[in-house]
Amino acid sequence: MRKTPTNPVYRKLIIAASSPITDIWLGDDDGHLVQKETGTLETSIMEGRYTVEFGLGTPTYPIHVTQDVQYTEAQLREGPTCHRPIPERVPSLSVEWR
Repeated sequence: MRKTPTNPVYRKLIIAASSPITDIWLGDDDGHLVQKETGTLETSIMEGRYTVEFGLGTPTYPIHVTQDVQYTEAQLREGPTCHRPIPERVPSLSVEWR
């Protein structure tokens, strides 16, 4: 699991899909879903590495957020793709319910 900085720095992120009906999936570098929007994703996130998909199961694009930034689907599709990280499952605790 990623360590959270003591004083996290948040950056504005805008991602615009080519179509207003395209789902935009934003995940962290551990593979966990951070946010999903349709058409345009506009959010504030902590600095770090993330992945973006335009529709679930489509190619995944890496982004590294260190400042306020805006991307279009076309810009990200021109760049490299990456494997979507698979989140690690936390071992379940053995709890007996009574």
